[in-house]
Parts: sequence; structure tokens; C-alpha cells
Amino acid sequence: MLPPKKLQGRQKGIDKGGQVSRITNSPTRSFANSTEFPLMKLHQSLSVAALMISTVLALGNCAGTETQAQLQSQAKVTKDQAQKVALAHVKHGRVKEAELEKENGKLVWSFDITTTGTKNITEIEVDAITGAFVKQEIETPEKQAKEATEDAKKKS
Repeated sequence: MLPPKKLQGRQKGIDKGGQVSRITNSPTRSFANSTEFPLMKLHQSLSVAALMISTVLALGNCAGTETQAQLQSQAKVTKDQAQKVALAHVKHGRVKEAELEKENGKLVWSFDITTTGTKNITEIEVDAITGAFVKQEIETPEKQAKEATEDAKKKS
């Protein structure tokens, strides 16, 4: 169905006695009384929402979601080389997990290292381009749980 047509210019309303009863610029069919208007608004709202969702998804796929293969091709330092640097900072440590990732725009090898006698994890970052030590951070079990929850949200 087409939307109601508006009349051009002024329209004179004539009552039964032939007298001019009012002058108006309103359309002959009012949107307020039409069942077309709510459907048009719904269609328009759904179209806008679909456009917004597709834009967000497209931007999400472009921004910072490089694959491991892409990150590996950028790295100049191997995992084994970076691991030696990381373990040099934690006495008697064992690597629990290693990951190549971008942190604050910098490509790094990130190692979660455990040590005997504590439930804390020592996270060491090594620059994947230069092989230099970047930072060390101690993660308590509480912080580890919070990080795991955040990672699960990112993946879903």
C-alpha cells in the first residue's frame, strides 16, 4: 500500500449549508487514523536497526581481530626465544600457557607462568618484534577468574 497523499495548497471545507467551514493544510487521509502509519514506522525502525547491527559487525571484524597466522607472520621472535626471556624473569617457573597477541597496539608473546608453592600466576610479556622484556604482572586466583569470564564474553 502507498502512503496517504497530501493535497497541495489550501483546501476549503464546505458544510451542508454550502458555507465554508474551515481552511486547512491537512491531508485528506490522516496518518493518525491510518493503520499504515504504525507498520511503516515499524518497518523503518527495523531497517535502521538492521543497518546499525551490520555496521557494528563489519567494524568488529576489521578492528583488531587478526588471526594467529597473521600475527605469526608479523612476529620476528619465535615462541621458544620469547619463552627463554620470560622464564629468565621467574625462578623455577613453568609455562602454563603462551599466546601471541596485540596489547595496546604492540605485538607481544604473553606467558602465564606457574611457580611451586603459590596459586598466583606470573604473566610475562615479551616484545614479539625485538625480543625485549615488556612487563611482569602477578595474577591472583580472583583476577584469573575475572579474566577468564571476560575472555569467555569476548568469544561469544
